[in-house]
Amino acid sequence: MNSPAPDGGSIFHALLRACLSEQRSPTDDELNIVASKIWHEGFAASSGKRWQDLAPQSAAHIAMLNAAKGALGVRAGCRSH
Repeated sequence: MNSPAPDGGSIFHALLRACLSEQRSPTDDELNIVASKIWHEGFAASSGKRWQDLAPQSAAHIAMLNAAKGALGVRAGCRSH
């Protein structure tokens, strides 16, 4: 499946529908899209950093990926594809 473009507020809903209809977990790329959107909408302005500027092992990056997993219904301990 091609991931929807990360524009507008519907990206989360499009990915959620795709995962549910295909009965699969989100891919790493899909999780990254949602994590980036969460960061952009909630933290980028106050931190002065873009998602791409965060170190992959930083607490903020990991927290956003965990938030994306929760938003997309990935259970704790489950890995994405």
